Amino acid sequence: MATDKEIPTLEELFDKVEEQAEWLDIKPYSHNIIGLTLQMIDDYYGKHEVINAIYDNDLEDKGWGHIVKDYEEKQKNTKTITINLQNKM
Repeated sequence: MATDKEIPTLEELFDKVEEQAEWLDIKPYSHNIIGLTLQMIDDYYGKHEVINAIYDNDLEDKGWGHIVKDYEEKQKNTKTITINLQNKM
């Protein structure tokens, strides 16, 4: 992984999530490590990449589904607002 001054690549972070996903409910702290890694992905690369990591590792049914649901709801609301604004113009 990266040093304090380096930003980890998206690939490194995705690899870390994938590695820990294999150990869910087997090793202690795997949930914590995934959660922290997803937070790093969000901080450096955005929520859309977090959603990709969750889907790529089938994590939506393992405690991270609420993130996907919240994101999709916000996207839906944003599209509705945009459409309503366009119709008013």
